[in-house]
Amino acid sequence: ALPRLDISRDFPPVGIARCQLEVSTGGTVKLHLNSAEGLTLYVDAIPAEVSEPTLLNLSPGVHTLTFAIDLARRRDGLRCELADAANSPARARIVVGK
Repeated sequence: ALPRLDISRDFPPVGIARCQLEVSTGGTVKLHLNSAEGLTLYVDAIPAEVSEPTLLNLSPGVHTLTFAIDLARRRDGLRCELADAANSPARARIVVGK
């Protein structure tokens, strides 16, 4: 379960999930989500379009993905899988541990 963040009465409660991707070769990477409903995605604090699948054009380096989850609209948990995008030279991996 995600922690619940109540910003104000004017905004629905949200949960926040964050991960990092290390990109060794830039290009398009693909994220498979169990559902895009109720999600807002930020890549390095910049809003990105969420769809199924979600395609991101990333440069080499470490990128932070932040998912804001509208807990009033979304009943399912969040599952996100990194996959190769067709015809893309991108190479990326999920950063684990510190």
